[in-house]
Amino acid sequence: MLTSKEYVEPPDAKIPLRAKRCKKKQIQRIYLTQHPILIQPNPTTTKLNLHEVPSSLLSHAQILSLSQDTILTHIQQQAGSVAHPHRIIYCATGLVFAPSSPMPFGGPRMAPGYTSFVGETCDSLLEYLLDGSYAVLWKRFGRTALEFVVEQINRVIEWHGCVAEAEVRGDGGGCGWRNKGMLDELLLQGMKRAGHIPWRSAAIIPEYLRDKRIFKEAGATRREEGVWFTPVRNLD
Repeated sequence: MLTSKEYVEPPDAKIPLRAKRCKKKQIQRIYLTQHPILIQPNPTTTKLNLHEVPSSLLSHAQILSLSQDTILTHIQQQAGSVAHPHRIIYCATGLVFAPSSPMPFGGPRMAPGYTSFVGETCDSLLEYLLDGSYAVLWKRFGRTALEFVVEQINRVIEWHGCVAEAEVRGDGGGCGWRNKGMLDELLLQGMKRAGHIPWRSAAIIPEYLRDKRIFKEAGATRREEGVWFTPVRNLD
């Protein structure tokens, strides 16, 4: 544990509201009780996890940047051969952007928190997911939101792996193809809720966001030339 003399407050650290009424020593105690939390891969499970790091010299901006780089690198390593990183992020968004999700993404059915997102790119979408999750953590409301986002990214990567296993088994036209269809719908749902496709009209998955593999069905090769979906209109 760092002492008050060893502690160096991050340059962009924000003092919690409840700490504004505390004395200087009390403010130091609040910051000393929380080590920086980074998103890092677990070498044993090949999944992303949250890890506390001993360094107290990381600013909030550095934590966000390191976590974002780690996620993109992990996606590329685990699913880069079958899917573009943006496909994974949009699919995860389809799970995170829901009224039933923890704050700051969930909320009332007609006005969930994720409707505050106004970014126009997938990169800004990942930044939004991390900014919102870490903001909750730094405001002392817990790490539930951050754990939830990481869990959804892990789930989507794992589901793409299940599709790959089905292809190896020769089940591309059965389980593999059905799972791929589910992921395609989840992708479109994430794009819709992020505001990147129209809400009430059919949409086609851009070529770079489609599954990179060719599936075999009934002894024949099946390649998609275009995938059209009509997104569900309700929020849930």
